[in-house]
Amino acid sequence: MKKRVFLFVISFAILGALLYFSDIGKTLEVITNANLFLLLGIFSLWFIDSSLRTLRWQVLLKRIDIKTNFFKLWPIFVSSMFISNLSPAKTGDPIRAVILKRTENESFSRSLSSIIIERMMDVFFLVIVALVSMFFLFTSLSGIGMWLYLSIILYVIVVVFGLVVVSSEKRSKIFFTRLFKLFSFIPKVKSYEKKVEKGSKKLHFAFKKYKHLPTLLTSFLLT
Repeated sequence: MKKRVFLFVISFAILGALLYFSDIGKTLEVITNANLFLLLGIFSLWFIDSSLRTLRWQVLLKRIDIKTNFFKLWPIFVSSMFISNLSPAKTGDPIRAVILKRTENESFSRSLSSIIIERMMDVFFLVIVALVSMFFLFTSLSGIGMWLYLSIILYVIVVVFGLVVVSSEKRSKIFFTRLFKLFSFIPKVKSYEKKVEKGSKKLHFAFKKYKHLPTLLTSFLLT
């Protein structure tokens, strides 16, 4: 109970800080003078976007035998979006697996695999869009072209590395064991050693189930 109250207070403190530093007066002025039809259109697009992304997540979860109702997944997905938007490179996305574990008692490691697959699809699609855009805007990108190319290369390296790691049980175990050791100086982390090893196995076996073309095609189309 005390922990929940503490987290509740922290949440409101963060919200208060955001309102204080965002100049609430100016924000309200902009909102009151905004085109309501445009705002409604933007909200509608956000709702469609979040619904399609939730549907994609549901498709991926179903493949690994996690059959959860869409209307249960949608609030989990939307809740995680807030944390993801505040974290670098959307590294807060795994919070979805944590919430799903707490609310539906589903395996964290297995559901995490669906989120990693999502991120890989997003990166792959982003690379395609970037390459097509650069083809049409090449002459206008002389100043930043090099940085765009480096970003694309970095994205590709990350995706390939991730696929190489999870495609082998042995590599998955080595990677997560070394990652665990990196943070083993924290006393609390040591108690999770066996869970990390068990979780890496579950993660690998979940990825093996994604070698299913219809699931991958459906997910990519939704992407």
